[in-house]
Amino acid sequence: MASVSSALTAIDAIERVYRLTVLIRRIYKEAEEYPESAKEVQEKFDHELLFIEAFRDLFHSETGYLSPDELNKLPQSGHLILLDIENIFSRLYIELGKYAIFVEKYDMLVSATLKEISTTNDDAKADETKKINALEKMRQWRGRTLGLRYEYALFDKKAILELLNQYSQWNERLRQTMALLFMIKPYKPASSVRTPALGMQTFIKWQQLASAVVPSDFISLPGDLEDLDEDSVAAAEIGGVQKSFTVADYNDGFGLRKVIVECRRYSPSLVLATEEKDENEIKTLKEPLVSLAWLLQSASRLDKSENGNTATSYNSMKVLHCEGYLDEPDENRAFLIYQFPPAVSESEQDVRTLHALINASNGNVPSPKPSLNERFSIAYILVNTLLSIHASNWLHKNIWSRSIAIFTPTQHSTQRSLVPYLAG
Repeated sequence: MASVSSALTAIDAIERVYRLTVLIRRIYKEAEEYPESAKEVQEKFDHELLFIEAFRDLFHSETGYLSPDELNKLPQSGHLILLDIENIFSRLYIELGKYAIFVEKYDMLVSATLKEISTTNDDAKADETKKINALEKMRQWRGRTLGLRYEYALFDKKAILELLNQYSQWNERLRQTMALLFMIKPYKPASSVRTPALGMQTFIKWQQLASAVVPSDFISLPGDLEDLDEDSVAAAEIGGVQKSFTVADYNDGFGLRKVIVECRRYSPSLVLATEEKDENEIKTLKEPLVSLAWLLQSASRLDKSENGNTATSYNSMKVLHCEGYLDEPDENRAFLIYQFPPAVSESEQDVRTLHALINASNGNVPSPKPSLNERFSIAYILVNTLLSIHASNWLHKNIWSRSIAIFTPTQHSTQRSLVPYLAG
């Protein structure tokens, strides 16, 4: 069982980072020389601080998601996740170390000044003089210290924005860690106004989709595929070429547009059931495909509604937007229909897989391999995607080089490296 002591050490690490962040924000706010710059940074500070505050709420002693009573119910794996949370905040505090020394001196001065001001004196005039002197002393010290910020490169705009970028990176890792914890202990968002700051609403809904029942009215897409390269489809089914996808024109009755298709050949049992017109057996055997298409379609719609995008983007989760499935019982097959990613031109006539990229050649001459930066970028995106998939209680049973589509971004895209997407 996860011990309460593990949570206490995590809470202590969270509190240290929280207090330090509040003080850094307060000190920067008092830099009045560049008010416009300060306002921009303050907004970023508020955003990151709100996340930490929402995270603290999870450990509320009585009502929190990880209150002492709830902690005692966690398995050993929960204890390891709490340890990871502690490590994240401890590492972040180390990153803030150069600020901690400065802030400690600043906070001590403020505390001493406030204590001096609060001291009562029978002589009202003398007391007022002491108050003015104390405030002036603090103002002068503060002014001298803040005036050195460019020398120490602590509180200029560039340094602070770099600091906030570190906050964003560590906060993103915290979201990933919390996703794993949510797998062990389901999370019901509280009504607190800070709860949305966790940025986990879409992710939690993905977890709920994994255990949801497919609606009875979810059926095959209408329309048909045109300009379908049957040779490529047949070769892909038996692994004869280095791809599992092909591009086709999909006519849904409202128009013709290019889509990415992935063929799913009927199993021998389904072929037999189809020939015998055994509806119950057909429904049972098609259930895995139908469930997969519904899950991918629902997740894509959910992400689109919350992010204004046509492809899942949370935690860099690169999964092709599935519109549904197109059943072709006469051909003993079905197709999963995917949209092109938003940053990719639909004019592409083919979709490369990772397998094709690795083994590309021009005749007998191997083609140049992707650069080291591109290979690292592909690996990084795939690792994040896999983490998000598994933490959503989804399970991909067929991850291999032919189930990963590789796209080249358009010239107007902010993405410069090759972009991998999982499918199927």
